Amino acid sequence: MIRLLFFLYLSVLLTQLGCETDRSDNVGQSADTAEESSPDADTTSGDSQSDVGQGGNNNGGSPNTAWSEPLTDFADLSDLKTGYDPSQWYPTFLELLNRRYPTGRFIVESLSNSEQEAKQWLQAVGNIDTFAGLVQGANTTVHEMNHGLSFQEGIATNFDTYAYVLREDLTYIVPRITTFNRKEILPYLTGPLGKGSNGYYFYIEDTIASHDFFSVLDEFNAYIHSSFTGYGLHDEAAPGLKTSDRNGTLTFMLYTQYYLLHARENHPNVYTAILADPDIKELVGSLWKRAVFILDVTKDIPALEINAGPLETLMLSEELQQEIAPFLD
Repeated sequence: MIRLLFFLYLSVLLTQLGCETDRSDNVGQSADTAEESSPDADTTSGDSQSDVGQGGNNNGGSPNTAWSEPLTDFADLSDLKTGYDPSQWYPTFLELLNRRYPTGRFIVESLSNSEQEAKQWLQAVGNIDTFAGLVQGANTTVHEMNHGLSFQEGIATNFDTYAYVLREDLTYIVPRITTFNRKEILPYLTGPLGKGSNGYYFYIEDTIASHDFFSVLDEFNAYIHSSFTGYGLHDEAAPGLKTSDRNGTLTFMLYTQYYLLHARENHPNVYTAILADPDIKELVGSLWKRAVFILDVTKDIPALEINAGPLETLMLSEELQQEIAPFLD
């Protein structure tokens, strides 16, 4: 029964707007062509502050957020590349992630039927025939298998709770209280968030009833993983290739801000319930801090964004910063 539900979930992912492999981090990639421990898990590593925030520091911190966690030291991959054997793609892929984004390996390995699921996503956006294909597909594979892992954990409680894996040592399992459909924030999506300007617009205009606040946070978490994976492998990207990892993270930061603004002004009972639950409040704050952290780390890597400046400017506006402030206590 669990596997049936899981494949139903994957079917939804694959059919929604021609499958999420058409996400903006895979659209317009070429420069030439244009989402077990309890919420009581140890979060101490997310509470210290550092003076560094430059890409390449392997024990990174950000002066803009009280968050710190180890980053890749960009371990050499030449042995994996020169000796690549397609028949050994799965252990090679795991080792690739282990060296460059260990949390990504944890996510991939933790999902049931890991090898089959990884193969599906790698072949959807990359390939397993070459090492370069693994690198190309790693971002989306970690992103999508993170969604699957959240779904897998939710089955255990009949979806009365929602699981968010931020790191191997940090998973939040929060109560899924009643919230409203995320499509209600559609009127706010103008300018750099508008339909003609932002490739993530489809997430909000869909009509799937289950897409509530927790689904926004699930995608937010997944795009943070995309940014971490992209950072860990950006030195291996093909020349001229650009992804929109930073765009995805910034967009879901904005969706979170607008959802909270809309809830506060139009669904006060929902807003109060979100803010009153200590686990949900801490989750939102941790996602936000981790997002700011990786955005700071990647700010000088142009290959990881496609004109993300207007999104960042909007996210940092005083009006919208006020919406997230109560979750950063």
